[in-house]
Amino acid sequence: MKKVFLFLFLINSLIVNAQEEFVEASDSVSIMTRPIRILSDFLDSRDDEVYIDGSFVDVSPAVTEVTFGRHTISVQRNGNTVRQRIRIEEVEEVTDTLQFELYFGLQPTWHQSVTSYAKSVISEIVSNMVYVEEGIFTMGSNHPEADRDERPAHKVRLSPYFICRYEVTNRQWYAVMSNDSVAHIYENDNRPKTNINSIECQAFVDSLRKFTELNFVLPTEAQWEYAAKGGQKSRHTLFSGSSEIDKVAWFFGNSGEKRQHDESWRPVLLTTNRNRTHDVGQKLPNELGIYDMTGNVFEFCSDFFDNYRVKPDVMLTNPKGPSKGQYVVVRGGSWLSETRQNRVTYRSSCDFRQKSSAVGLRVVVY
Repeated sequence: MKKVFLFLFLINSLIVNAQEEFVEASDSVSIMTRPIRILSDFLDSRDDEVYIDGSFVDVSPAVTEVTFGRHTISVQRNGNTVRQRIRIEEVEEVTDTLQFELYFGLQPTWHQSVTSYAKSVISEIVSNMVYVEEGIFTMGSNHPEADRDERPAHKVRLSPYFICRYEVTNRQWYAVMSNDSVAHIYENDNRPKTNINSIECQAFVDSLRKFTELNFVLPTEAQWEYAAKGGQKSRHTLFSGSSEIDKVAWFFGNSGEKRQHDESWRPVLLTTNRNRTHDVGQKLPNELGIYDMTGNVFEFCSDFFDNYRVKPDVMLTNPKGPSKGQYVVVRGGSWLSETRQNRVTYRSSCDFRQKSSAVGLRVVVY
């Protein structure tokens, strides 16, 4: 009888221990995984196949749980694959879902009318489009030295978009607008295109849109300022990428043969000192790897110019400015601008029909 009791006691102990181990294992599993959401290309996030560590999960957007540690996320579309290595950290309490966004970049659908040479130049533009993550930033400035039209500083929320790493050059402009079949040598090929007005800039982006079926546009003023400030990577510098203007910009002080000071600015000096535009991408880039957003040439935005008509405590989402007007926004300063006119929040404007040797453009896709 004692042996029977002893046997039953041992069996009961094993069952209890097994139950305790199961409970501990269950508890362990509950804190050893974390929910993640995977999105493919923000321009087209539907029906792309999502894999984790080589195993199919779902089509994008996909929500799943992964264990702590290192994993490989991959997304497939039409035989093309993009991958990202991730590391999921252990946390005491999971309170949210991590989101990962993988994108294929921009893939043109070429129009039958585009020539091989124009296609090669447009491909160069497309390959230099920089992804700007969605985010919230402070637009404008309440600094004592800020102009009245820079006030009030206010919050803006922007959806993601692409912006070109460089200003549009003379070579790119003529290749797109003429759609020639052979390359031509143009004066100052890699300097920014100038002496164009807002109407002509619109024709340029219309041609890009026709040739690629990508939604090329001029940036809104908010998109321009957010990218100039470095997006989510912003270091809050006075100019785009630095608080030392010489590092990032061609402006009145350094765009000629001799160094000049703001106090000596006068039109005749621009000629005698041979101040001018310079090839794009010669100065340091900003936090997003974008060049010349301070200096070289002002850049057309799509907005008509007006004062900021917003309360400081109001959040704007993807603002586009007035729907009509005579003057359009230009931003960024130029080769003939004094230092203060190159500040990242400085605003200027010109008649939409006006042409200037100090104004060019940069393109956006969203």
